[in-house]
Amino acid sequence: MQISTIFKSKRCRFLCISAILLPIGFILIFPLTNPWVIFSKDRITGVAWVYRGLSFEDDRWEVVLRGVKSGESIWLRVAADLKPALDTHPGEEMIGAVSIALDKNPESALKLLVPVYGAQLICGEEMDGSPLTPDHAKARRLLLSQTEVAKSYSQSFKDCSQIVSAIYNRSRWGYKPPQQIHVGHSIH
Repeated sequence: MQISTIFKSKRCRFLCISAILLPIGFILIFPLTNPWVIFSKDRITGVAWVYRGLSFEDDRWEVVLRGVKSGESIWLRVAADLKPALDTHPGEEMIGAVSIALDKNPESALKLLVPVYGAQLICGEEMDGSPLTPDHAKARRLLLSQTEVAKSYSQSFKDCSQIVSAIYNRSRWGYKPPQQIHVGHSIH
């Protein structure tokens, strides 16, 4: 029997179309909070559609935020992929989550997040968006100095190290960020 004859049968066409559509349907129906499904949906439907589906449901969005806060590389990749669609309150929550990723997984944070979100956010801010505290800057400086793999991401590592060192050095020289300055004192 020839191949062209086989594909002419209705049953074969149905099976071929099903074999193509079934995986796509499975990806679209499967729970949104699996990072691999998020990647697949992003490639099929686009990041804006995926972000809307995640951020619309608080429970789903919380799963994503917990994943990013865990520092697992797969979740940091999700955070990087979702960046173009971030807006309003869920976007602010994601920015808070990525700002602590460096403490959990410096290598992946430098590789995946610094190029997308910027070194100032990933390396120089607390989860609430405020500048790093001197103690946190000291801890991050130590963490970066002990992270050999991170040095291979030279520009991200360099930018991050400069930001953290500047914050730490200012605290050692007696500099107080504006929110810590008492009324009546002036900055010289």
